[in-house]
Amino acid sequence: MNELNRFQLAAVKRTAQTVKSLRRQLAKKQEEIQKAAKDILDITALIETWETPIKQLTGGLTSEEVLKSLTVSQIEGELPTSNREVEEVQEEEGPYEEEDSSRKSLFPQSSR
Repeated sequence: MNELNRFQLAAVKRTAQTVKSLRRQLAKKQEEIQKAAKDILDITALIETWETPIKQLTGGLTSEEVLKSLTVSQIEGELPTSNREVEEVQEEEGPYEEEDSSRKSLFPQSSR
């Protein structure tokens, strides 16, 4: 390394001072990138865990690929379309359905 005169040394110090904050920013961004890369790996592993049984069932297709290959009519064919397939619910009168004159109404009807 060459011997620096005082003006050159002053320029080196100013440059180091200016670059110091940039180096901190760079280190911070590199940490964020490493954290994001780890998150990506974790999410990818989780997706693979869920998709593995589907791939085995469908011969290598993912759930999205299977759904994209189905037509709308095939998907709707899975849903009940007639009233016969849906169980009817019988309405039963509750114990408070009848008008009880002993109870006072909380919201009296206005005579408008």
